[in-house]
Amino acid sequence: MNNSGKMTIRKELFKSSIILSCAIIIIFSILLSSILYYSGISNANAVIRQKNQAVNFFIDGYFTKIYNTVQFLATNKKIQNTPSLGPDAHQDILNLYKTLENIDTDINYIYSGYRNGYLLINNYIPPVGFNPVVRPWYQAAINAAPNISDGVPYQDIKDKEWLVSISKALTDDENKTSGVVAIDCSIDKVANLLKKPGEKYRSSYGFVVKPDGEILIHHEKSFLKKNISDIINFPIRFDKKMASLPTR
Repeated sequence: MNNSGKMTIRKELFKSSIILSCAIIIIFSILLSSILYYSGISNANAVIRQKNQAVNFFIDGYFTKIYNTVQFLATNKKIQNTPSLGPDAHQDILNLYKTLENIDTDINYIYSGYRNGYLLINNYIPPVGFNPVVRPWYQAAINAAPNISDGVPYQDIKDKEWLVSISKALTDDENKTSGVVAIDCSIDKVANLLKKPGEKYRSSYGFVVKPDGEILIHHEKSFLKKNISDIINFPIRFDKKMASLPTR
């Protein structure tokens, strides 16, 4: 009997067993990796959804009070009819603005600008040639009328600080648009709160995007006013239930 033949068969069987075992291990590893990968993706998506919901609640609460204050001020007869009133009435308005600013530390400025170029604001001297009518907050309110503007990020004309302005057009006793009342909040204050990383994913951070995709608040100022779809080169659709700001 030829023992060399037995050894050859034995070697072939051993070789085949090794190959089969390696193949099984590789396939099992790929399957396990795939399961772990998609499980990780699923968990990450769940964390992101949870954080987005928390951010949405925070932003909704933060801006709802601003919207309500703007709405309240827009119904004030003195603020509506400022161009036709005297210095005493103007001072009453400024006192009201100051009181509200002191009550809510999230408010940077409360002010109203008018078609005649007049500006009512505390602790701020506009530069020479300042015209409120051409400012972004004024135009946003006019375009959104009779609603409150969704919010517009812009740089202060004087110190270049980035602000978010919520504004509403004013209607005087003759039912004509007399001007705009607005409230400014600092972008940095909100963005710094949103950019804090999550406990599980340290690279995560939050920012605010309007329903049309325009970035409203972001700690990277170069992203402001850009569309998120253009930045990531991928079209994004937003769930209306997760809107960044309350609409009124």
